[in-house]
Amino acid sequence: MKKTSFDVFIEKQMKNKEFEKAYEQEYKRLTMAYELTQLRKRAKMTREQVAKKVGTSSNIISRIENGRQNFSLDMILKLADVFNKHLEIRLV
Repeated sequence: MKKTSFDVFIEKQMKNKEFEKAYEQEYKRLTMAYELTQLRKRAKMTREQVAKKVGTSSNIISRIENGRQNFSLDMILKLADVFNKHLEIRLV
């Protein structure tokens, strides 16, 4: 597969350790946001329903799902509870 100009750009930027760290952190945050969105959709719940269960607004849930909202460990634990999931955190 041919590399795009974006792929080439990212490859060059990843040589910078600060960029690499920021990129990886953002990737993890967006992965969590995507997973939460998929859990909500599989549960056939609206953002409003999830928000009510965790005690926040649907706007905050939307911002979390779109990767525009930092979220606390407490919020992740509440969301895990809504979807009958548990949270595993490992420092490696």
